[in-house]
Amino acid sequence: MTQVDVDGRRENLMEKTQDKVDKLETQLKQWGAKLDELVAKADRAGTMARIDNRKCIDDLKATVQAAQLSLCRRSRPQRHTRRPTSTSGFEAKGVRQMDFSTSRADGVATLHIAGELDAVTAPDLRPSVDALLSERPPRMVVDVSRLRLIDTLGVRAVVSLYKKAKDYGGVVTVDGLCDQPLMIFKLLHLDRVLLA
Repeated sequence: MTQVDVDGRRENLMEKTQDKVDKLETQLKQWGAKLDELVAKADRAGTMARIDNRKCIDDLKATVQAAQLSLCRRSRPQRHTRRPTSTSGFEAKGVRQMDFSTSRADGVATLHIAGELDAVTAPDLRPSVDALLSERPPRMVVDVSRLRLIDTLGVRAVVSLYKKAKDYGGVVTVDGLCDQPLMIFKLLHLDRVLLA
C-alpha cells in the first residue's frame, strides 16, 4: 500500500467521521425527545410509581439532558454566550474551562490542551492553532492527557488542524487520550488515524 493510498483512506475516513458526528447529534436529539415523551405518558397514566427501574430512568434522563445542554451551548449565538477570555485560554472570571499552551522541541510542535474542548472553548483555541500552523512545523503533537471532555466542535478543531497540516505535508498525532475523549475518538474511528 503506497503513501498516496494511505493518505486517501485517511481523508475519506475524516469526511465519514464528520458525517457520523452530525448523525449522532441528530440521534441524540431524537432520543431525548422520545424519552421526554415516554416519561410524560407514564406520568399521565400514573404508572411512573410502579416502575422498578425509576433510578435507571432518572439516570438516563440526566444523561440525555447533559448531552442536550452540550448541544444547546453549540446552537446559541456566540456573541451572547461567550465570556471575554484572555489569550491564554483562561476565562475572565478566573474559572478555567480550558487551558492550552504550545511548546517546540527538535522540530516537533506540541499543543497541550487541558479541561474541556467544546463549543464554548474551541473558538478560543483557533488563534493559537493558526499561529502554530503558520510556522509550518513538520510534525505536531496534540497532547490531550489532561483533557476531561470533548464535543463535536472540539473534534472538529482537531480534525481541522490535521487537515491543514496535511495540506503542507505536516503530520499531526494525538497523544494521551483517555476517558471520554478516548471514547469519542474510538466511536468516530479517529483513533486509527490520529493516535501516535
